Amino acid sequence: MSPHPGRDGDLQRDVESPPEEDDDPDTDAYLAAWDEASLEAAMILVDALQGETGKPPPQPDLAEAAQAVRAGVASGIWPFDHIARANAWTDEPLPEDDGETVLWTAGSLLIMEEDPGLETDEASLVLTLEFGDWVGAVLGLVRAGPGADASPAKLVDHIDICPEVEGGVDDADRPLVEAAFGVVAPSWEAAGVIDANRRLTPLGAWILPRMLTLAWGVDFDAA
Repeated sequence: MSPHPGRDGDLQRDVESPPEEDDDPDTDAYLAAWDEASLEAAMILVDALQGETGKPPPQPDLAEAAQAVRAGVASGIWPFDHIARANAWTDEPLPEDDGETVLWTAGSLLIMEEDPGLETDEASLVLTLEFGDWVGAVLGLVRAGPGADASPAKLVDHIDICPEVEGGVDDADRPLVEAAFGVVAPSWEAAGVIDANRRLTPLGAWILPRMLTLAWGVDFDAA
């Protein structure tokens, strides 16, 4: 199976859960296919970044980012209001662990535990991002290293040249994928993944692969 199952295969990347119907064979088949594709995408990421597994997060960057997230969620200002809703932090306390706090913040619009309250068109854009989009963008950024351009256009460039992803982004799809990463960018900045100039931070290089594998049910450092 291609790591880009939505574009090259039959499975569309969809972060919303399908209907919960215990006896529905279509739902069961969807869940099984999604689980298989997400596991494959996670392991492709882990295999490609074996030298990064087990590395501790940069400090004091992690502690400072987690503190900023907690203050932002407490303030209720944008984009922390969307992040809190997506992670169900409006009803529950934030994680005590700094690493969990920044990982869930960075991945809030990928994991979407709850409705983040985005505009309909913004939510639809995020749902267009497929496994291969996430894998290609993150691998390209991490390989480029801290200070690398993390603008939406550059992320699509990374997808196109990623050797682990079969097929690139069609010219017709490029504006859509760029716009989708533009919606994600504020949560990445809130987590300390990118700076105000949309450049990858040292903390971001640590967060991004762990964010993806967290969303896909794999522990990056234990895999």
